[in-house]
Amino acid sequence: MLPDNASGQRSGYPILSDMDTTGKAAIKTYLANNRFDIFTNNDGNTISSINSVAQTVTSADFNSNAFKSLSSGYNGADYIIGTKIAYFMIDVTVEPAS
Repeated sequence: MLPDNASGQRSGYPILSDMDTTGKAAIKTYLANNRFDIFTNNDGNTISSINSVAQTVTSADFNSNAFKSLSSGYNGADYIIGTKIAYFMIDVTVEPAS
């Protein structure tokens, strides 16, 4: 969701190009609408934190507290999934290339 890497918080290649503002806006909307399912520490500040880190800013203006809070909440949810899941199944459909 980060709009660029000016904050230095992202490593590797982004899932979406920094130029894909439509895709990034869709992710931001998804996170805000599903915050109860994504962040274990969801509270009244979650949407403002999402909005804060999704803005294009300089590294000096980046809200690292919001980023840390979102990361902590996401990691907490990931931990719960990892420790509580008994199994999962992936269904793959393969079709010949046209």
